[in-house]
Amino acid sequence: MTLFAQNKTYIYKHYSQGVFIGLLEPYNPLFFSTAINTAASELILDLPIDIEAINATIETDNLITDDDEEIVTKTGDAIIFDSTNIITGVPGLSDDIEVWEYSTDYPNGIRIYNGLVSGWSADYSDNTVSITALSYGIQLDNYLVQILPQSVVAEQLLEDAEYTVYGPAKPLYDRLTAVNQTFTVGVDTDVEGVYLNIRRKPGGPSGSITARLSIIEGLPTSPSATLVTRDVVVSDEDLGLVFFQFTSAVDLIGGANYHISITSPNGSNYSATNLLGVAYNSTLNYPDGQVYLENETSGFTTPGTDIYFQIVSLSGAAGNNFTSVDPSAIVRDLLDTLTALGGKLTYTETSIANTGLTVSYKFKFNTLYEALNKCVELAPANWYFYIDPGTNVVYFQPKPSAKTLSFTRGKVIGPVIGQTLENLKNKVYFSGGITEGGTNLLVNNSKENSIAKYGQWLQLPTDNRVTVLDTANSVVSAILNEKSRPRFAAKKVTVVDNQYDLNAFVPGNLVGFNGYNDIVNNLELQIMSKNRFDNRAFVMLEVLPPTPAKRVEELKRNLLQQQTENNPDLGT
Repeated sequence: MTLFAQNKTYIYKHYSQGVFIGLLEPYNPLFFSTAINTAASELILDLPIDIEAINATIETDNLITDDDEEIVTKTGDAIIFDSTNIITGVPGLSDDIEVWEYSTDYPNGIRIYNGLVSGWSADYSDNTVSITALSYGIQLDNYLVQILPQSVVAEQLLEDAEYTVYGPAKPLYDRLTAVNQTFTVGVDTDVEGVYLNIRRKPGGPSGSITARLSIIEGLPTSPSATLVTRDVVVSDEDLGLVFFQFTSAVDLIGGANYHISITSPNGSNYSATNLLGVAYNSTLNYPDGQVYLENETSGFTTPGTDIYFQIVSLSGAAGNNFTSVDPSAIVRDLLDTLTALGGKLTYTETSIANTGLTVSYKFKFNTLYEALNKCVELAPANWYFYIDPGTNVVYFQPKPSAKTLSFTRGKVIGPVIGQTLENLKNKVYFSGGITEGGTNLLVNNSKENSIAKYGQWLQLPTDNRVTVLDTANSVVSAILNEKSRPRFAAKKVTVVDNQYDLNAFVPGNLVGFNGYNDIVNNLELQIMSKNRFDNRAFVMLEVLPPTPAKRVEELKRNLLQQQTENNPDLGT
């Protein structure tokens, strides 16, 4: 169904598991709300569905044997261990809803909303059916900051097998000096490490040998830059899985030639203990490379074998412990985590700006939404994040320095302008975690000019995961720079679509005013939230005092942080 609002047409598309099902026909007006520093936006659609057409069937999962034979009771009844209600006639839970706007501004259409069906209800008193959709920002509330599992980007299976001895060999004048394995990766990849099956020479004197692994651009016969080198001490005579973990990720280009080079600093010593075994397969099984043996005098030979190896990436985030990084890098890493776990939120090259700060922070038992809000706290004053419900792109930006458009008197309803001290903070004591001295990190600072003019307004933030002074100072400075002076707020401006493009009013942007008196015309206020209707939008501007509910959530978050501090690090 199409809903006309002035010169606009709205199309509601329904997908299930990526398959287009059809168009929905809601008879209620379009409405959803968006705001900075919030996760999800709700959309409710009242649908002309006959309640009697809704059907429910029960799908059961029965116990079966390893041979897929059903296990039954003595009376022949199946043993049910789970059942699911399958509903037909209404969009299914987790189905995808898209809202598209077509207008003179967007003749080819623009997606203004994308979300999943979170629930439905049927009212038998008036034969109406409603579905509720939530934008994909809701995924931030449902995933934890965590250390992701490794994913293999190139491999020859790691198995105990034959081995070739690297090290001083007989005859000494042509000993084997390196084992090289060429490889490629399918796409551009950040590599975190390499697994090998290696051993110290069996039967020799007890001791250990250092295995040195390098990743080098190009083929062994025409090498280029050495990208990384990592040493591991090997003392076991049995073949074992050894992980060469890099101190920082190495960027590899999809399709380019690289090779692993396995050597040993012990190799210059002719002791018989300094022999390294590298597991290999006697036939050439890996399709994108091969072994190059490097001998001291005769050079390279290609025996037609592959070593056993795995080159791994961490699939996205490096974990939950961030040391000396820009808060913006943390935001990117959080979203990479979500993407690796199947989430739909994303970012672009320009949607996340660098703050220029360096901070350290460890998340533990935090949702991605809590972590994103923490990044706002760690950033300088007036930074925010915003999730576009149409594109699913996440923005992490400073308050703009220039307005994008202006409200002209007579073309909007309002605004209601006010000013308050309720959100002013000019004295801050920040309590952090325990430092090496055994006491909590404590930072206090103030804006004396603000105190002299408005009196003292105190804030006592706490975070026992902040133990680095620079990070604590960043938090305190951001609070004082943002809150040490009273700020104007426009409680409501109503915009209609025959005067403005409603999509142009994006939370986070800066707007001005024309045609009012000087007190209003001189204002440039930030859009904090927007309630979107068919043919109009209610826009809230600048910073409003926190509501009691928000303060309660802050207290709950601080309590949870204390209660979970000693939890183990999370994997998937």
